[in-house]
Amino acid sequence: MRTLVDQTQEQQNRIFENDSLLEVVKLAKEKGYNVYTFESSSKYITQVFIEDAKLGRLGAVQAYYSGIKFSTMHQSESGSGMGSGFGGLVDGDDFNNIEDIDICFITHPYWAIGRLAGNVYKFKSFSDYLNKSIGLKYYQI
Repeated sequence: MRTLVDQTQEQQNRIFENDSLLEVVKLAKEKGYNVYTFESSSKYITQVFIEDAKLGRLGAVQAYYSGIKFSTMHQSESGSGMGSGFGGLVDGDDFNNIEDIDICFITHPYWAIGRLAGNVYKFKSFSDYLNKSIGLKYYQI
């Protein structure tokens, strides 16, 4: 089971992999979203999980070179894993801008049709995500 823990002093000293990821976190918090990351021995925070608790939506953002990459998040499924990444052009729009943060909350991308789209079950909250698998310890930023 994944675990939500209190942020330690060591974790508080971690820095974001790049400025774009830091800006996403600031924007998410301004919008009233909860932001989480996982414990790591690395001094860099490379990925965050964003929760819109009011609407029951969850997504992820990771540092991607000097920019960012948004990802949907859903329960593991053999055809699609646990999410779909948006690292470049999607429907002709560039989703590398922090203002596009809500793209990580969609159920599936436009190209996920048929069986793939029908088998996507979104996590309802960060707690829902924590309860579904084994592994890491997370804390709120």
